[in-house]
Amino acid sequence: MASEGLKSLFSMEDISVMGLWELLPHLYRIRLKLKETVEAAVLFEPHVVLTVDSKGFSFRFLKQLRARYIQKNLDIPSHFHYVAPSFWAWKGGEARLRGLAEFVDHLLCILPNEDRICRLNGLHATAVGHPVLEDVLELNLRNKSTIHEWRAKGNADDFRNKYAVPAGATVISLLPGSRVQEVSRMLPIFSDTVKLMKDTVPQLMTVIHVAPNEHVENFIAGAIHGWPVPVILISGGTTQLRYDAFSVSPLVPQDLHFQK
Repeated sequence: MASEGLKSLFSMEDISVMGLWELLPHLYRIRLKLKETVEAAVLFEPHVVLTVDSKGFSFRFLKQLRARYIQKNLDIPSHFHYVAPSFWAWKGGEARLRGLAEFVDHLLCILPNEDRICRLNGLHATAVGHPVLEDVLELNLRNKSTIHEWRAKGNADDFRNKYAVPAGATVISLLPGSRVQEVSRMLPIFSDTVKLMKDTVPQLMTVIHVAPNEHVENFIAGAIHGWPVPVILISGGTTQLRYDAFSVSPLVPQDLHFQK
């Protein structure tokens, strides 16, 4: 979004906190950021407000923004939210959907049947497809494949040649997350796992896929010093490079096949 010209009020890392106990020390700062966001939206006078994921912050923002417009007796902008909350994972999740209609005008859903279930519970919803489909589109348009042959598939030989991976090496792809907090939790686990495997798996190597986030990239680059096996960092690469990396690893799905 930043590459398309979005100007952010603050870094997402300022509000990317997971878990109750982790939240408490940051609660005051997050409340300030929430207030700052509401004030900026009121001054901007939008016709449409689109929030993206991060339902804890986004839904509080939408509620407070709606309240401000009602207080000022102004026309309330349309509120759209991208990525439906994981109601299918909640106990009584479908019933909890009904409350969203009070502050969300339209949900943009990425998983099958989410839009149908949302509509059954009183929410306007549209299925817009999962972002992974953009990978399939990009890869197959480049290869000029017919739609009946579309698949997201990498080239293991290209990756081995680019990064000088020995033919007999076993490569593990690691995906530690996109937030510093979750990466800081996962990397020690990955490191311990690699240490356990290196004596029994010959020529073990790892590929770490780094989210397009400078804070995450710097954290990972510092954390992997001293790892007992070679590490290849994939950061800011093309879609093709990501799938090439997946294809060289036996422990990551190599072939996502889509049929019409």
